[in-house]
Amino acid sequence: MNVIKNISISRFFAQVIFLLLPTIFVGMFILINTSQYFTFLQEQWFSQTGYFAIGIISSYFVYQFRIRFLPTFCLLILALFAVYQIIDNYAIVFFVIFLVYLFLLIIYLFVLVVLELIL
Repeated sequence: MNVIKNISISRFFAQVIFLLLPTIFVGMFILINTSQYFTFLQEQWFSQTGYFAIGIISSYFVYQFRIRFLPTFCLLILALFAVYQIIDNYAIVFFVIFLVYLFLLIIYLFVLVVLELIL
């Protein structure tokens, strides 16, 4: 079965425009509102919306090829955990600990998007 021939480019872009862009705008609205109330988001809603958009578009593209969810999600979690452990080993100064925290926030937004598309 040739999966690539079954994917229509016009359908793909139509779904990106009519499904993903409204979802990205809703996510942006939620990030703007929550950044006003929670200090850990640090008023960086624009860059966090970018991470959210990258996650949602890349996961939508990957799952268009009908790749199973469980193996890719497990690989994603293992890869992100490995990067986190590498960064955490060097977390001696406060600035590096801040970068670890920022990395965890980016991971949270990215993985949340992958789960949102599946559910």
